[in-house]
Amino acid sequence: MLSRLCFAGLEPELNYGYSKMYYSRVTDRIYGRVSRLFLAPLLHALVRVAGHHPLLDFLLSFRYPLSGEYAMQSEFAGAIPMRGDWGLEIGLLCDVFRRMEPNRVCQVDGGSNYDHKHQPLGSDADSGLYKMSKEIAHALFEHLADEGLPMTGALQAAVVSSYHRESREALKRYKNLAVINGLPFEMTAEQHAVELFSKALGEAMDEPCPEQVTLGSWKDIQGAVRPDFVMRFLSVVAEDQAG
Repeated sequence: MLSRLCFAGLEPELNYGYSKMYYSRVTDRIYGRVSRLFLAPLLHALVRVAGHHPLLDFLLSFRYPLSGEYAMQSEFAGAIPMRGDWGLEIGLLCDVFRRMEPNRVCQVDGGSNYDHKHQPLGSDADSGLYKMSKEIAHALFEHLADEGLPMTGALQAAVVSSYHRESREALKRYKNLAVINGLPFEMTAEQHAVELFSKALGEAMDEPCPEQVTLGSWKDIQGAVRPDFVMRFLSVVAEDQAG
């Protein structure tokens, strides 16, 4: 998986600047609740309400936008900050959208043997997929505001209403998918997940985005802190690995 992911950027004939992995979230059942019941319906809801927007269309073009496996060329990697919460992946894609030409971005199939660590659903803002979905929404709304699409007033209410409709449609589609492929599908549990995601979305809309702890880019650290920081850091890592 790693060689395929990195090959896209290392092969001179391809020369991609950013490659993102996707993989199946189906084994004995359908997983990936945050992607299929929260983020995808939310993105479709935003398009329905606000119309096609370049950033929304870019995010919708990814088969698995929340995948945490990606490779990028060092020049790009050194120039971007990193979020310190569950909004990392969606925030990174938004930075890719702004900083890189579309023809230098690709997706790589990770195969069917990926061992994904499933998260509990959670029941409050400080745990599980509830916390994850809320932080993803905050990150997305921050970047949309930067693109001239703030979640305020009538737009906010319309997006929430549209999400409810889109999430119900998603439930129906995945139930049908499970039936067609002979997979178990616990409708009560899936509906409960959608209810929690709806609550998290409402809170993300109503609350101001919390102050974000962002890891500064290598470029900023070198420029503002000390020019030799990266080399010193790498030497410490090498010494630690050797020990």
